[in-house]
Amino acid sequence: MVGASSGSPKSIIEIFADRKPKVPIIICLHIHEQFAESFAQRIFAEVVYPGGKVISVGKYLLYPSKNFIFASKNLIKDTETESTFYPSVDLLFSSAAKFYGNRTLGIILSGMGKDGMEGSKEIKRMGGKVLAQDKKDAVVWGMPAAVKGIADAYLSNAEIILKLKEWGVFE
Repeated sequence: MVGASSGSPKSIIEIFADRKPKVPIIICLHIHEQFAESFAQRIFAEVVYPGGKVISVGKYLLYPSKNFIFASKNLIKDTETESTFYPSVDLLFSSAAKFYGNRTLGIILSGMGKDGMEGSKEIKRMGGKVLAQDKKDAVVWGMPAAVKGIADAYLSNAEIILKLKEWGVFE
């Protein structure tokens, strides 16, 4: 799962475009719905509109505007839970950790604020991994800085790609 906000669209394209994932990758991006469809086309993602979505292997899902959580291992759905940010990286990461445990991987990219910090703590508590974008590649350092002491590593975009290949996330 990817948590991203201000300054991250270029990095998302660099890391994920033209790569076929072996696992479902859900991108929680603070983006207005009006721009979601055109952005998703650049990375071959499916935009999920309110209601929910069954997760399938080998797809990128971009879920703009509403808050959403894992309702089961293979289903994400809207939630009325309040948060400062929409969609909430914290809610996504925390709910995923509940179902995937030590197989959960969260990636924090550029963005303002600290959305993703609490969810990253939950991923780590359940034995999962958290990667964060390094300061050199993060246009806005807020979200990556918020996971200092939580993230397993701070990596450049190129290093994130290599790590995801090494872990078998990409074909």
